[in-house]
Amino acid sequence: MNFNSLGIMVSDLNTALSDGSQNFYKRLCVFGLKLKITVLIFALHQIQWEKNQLTGVVYKNKKWITKTFPIPTLIYDRCFIDSQEQFLLYRKQLLMIKNNKKVQFLGNRLMDKWSVYDVLKSKPYIKNVLPKTELYKNTGTIKQWLDSQNEFILKPINGSHGKAILHIKKNNHNDYVIRGRDKNNVPLDVTYEKYTSLANSIQQFIQKRKYVIQQYLQLKTKSDTSFDIRALVQKNGSGHWQFTGMAVRCGQPGSLTSNLHGGGFVREVRPFLINEFGETKTVQIMNSIHKIVEQLPAVLETHFGRLSELGIDLGVDSLAKVWLLEANSKPGRSIFNHLKDKNLKNRSIQLPIYYANYLLYRQLGG
Repeated sequence: MNFNSLGIMVSDLNTALSDGSQNFYKRLCVFGLKLKITVLIFALHQIQWEKNQLTGVVYKNKKWITKTFPIPTLIYDRCFIDSQEQFLLYRKQLLMIKNNKKVQFLGNRLMDKWSVYDVLKSKPYIKNVLPKTELYKNTGTIKQWLDSQNEFILKPINGSHGKAILHIKKNNHNDYVIRGRDKNNVPLDVTYEKYTSLANSIQQFIQKRKYVIQQYLQLKTKSDTSFDIRALVQKNGSGHWQFTGMAVRCGQPGSLTSNLHGGGFVREVRPFLINEFGETKTVQIMNSIHKIVEQLPAVLETHFGRLSELGIDLGVDSLAKVWLLEANSKPGRSIFNHLKDKNLKNRSIQLPIYYANYLLYRQLGG
């Protein structure tokens, strides 16, 4: 085993080192060297357990170098699964790592959206900021929600980047409208006159995937633009949770979600909130956000084990009530590239290395 290295496990090396992600991994490697930690990136299929080694890449002297390494004692899971084949291999490697006493993850992963909701719905304070959510069973569930809510959101329990999310609404003409994005992030906007046509369309869209139905919240600006707030909390070099920062994500005009992968844009939180809600309500909103951000990590760690970082998505409705929309144990941080505060971006990349250093030298005896 390599006691002085951090292995970053990705689902596909070519994708990880593409233009969109490459700078993130470069900076992890470079900062690792400053703490005398070798940061290497490897794909799921590159582990050779029988030889106790893997093939990966390191960034050194301004270029990527492919080498064979001993399996690191510490692994940072940055896998994003795109296919059934990847999922099966990912599940196999997770089991191998779990059963190997000499290897551990930088942090555990959260389970799916429904499992997280199921944990949080009974927690004091947190339960009051959760949108009503139910596991989708069949089209009968759709009928019940339309009768009681008139509109709602359908989300895949393992989805990300705003893909395959639908907003379903019964309008004043008793037509049924579906808006959102398909699994390839292509916008959808379809109207059905009959409920049976709607139900068949939804069932065909969902197929065998697992979905949740969620209360629809009016999370829009005064100019009718969808927005949410992404907060990032991470473990630091002392092993404690630290609030890294946050930013507002705004969607394109008419977009259901505010995800940047759907063409959204970024704003700084406080000026944005003051413009939308005024000074007094902004103070209340910020206090609510910090209360959620402070409580959530400990609650989730109690049920899912040690975590290293969390992306926390929050919504604010027209009455200035803050809602907890989602928690993600593999958060992106490209949102911070759009802000003037470059220290925030640097912290978001450096903190996983500081935390790895803490684990390697304080807990693993490296």
